[in-house]
Amino acid sequence: MKVSLNIAGIIASRSNHSAMCFPEHTQKNKKIPIGQIIRCKAEEEITHFYLSNCQPKEIKIFRSIKTCEEYLQPFAFFRVHKTHLVNLSYIKSIVQKNANFEILLLNGDRVPLARRKKKMFFAYIEEVGYLPFIELE
Repeated sequence: MKVSLNIAGIIASRSNHSAMCFPEHTQKNKKIPIGQIIRCKAEEEITHFYLSNCQPKEIKIFRSIKTCEEYLQPFAFFRVHKTHLVNLSYIKSIVQKNANFEILLLNGDRVPLARRKKKMFFAYIEEVGYLPFIELE
């Protein structure tokens, strides 16, 4: 079951991961903690939110990934690819395949790390003190 999410319904406390998202087409007062968002994936002007410990596991919103990035960046989300935004707290490891990198998430998903984003990404995770395990394949 996919549900739409009103991006304007995100309460941005900007200080922790307890901020909440409010889906439009679910039960009244249904709330999803931003900390439960594993990653976001863009598909034209629709962004899919993949969640942990929530039902449904995927929420579809009718906003660009750029808009989502602006809201979620203060909560340790990073845009690793033109179509992917990841929550750093769900990164299990970084996998290197030849010159390419993929991010392995705790739920088993693999997300590509764009070559143009690689240097910024590694600088960012070092700055915030998160150094995941790097695997070679």
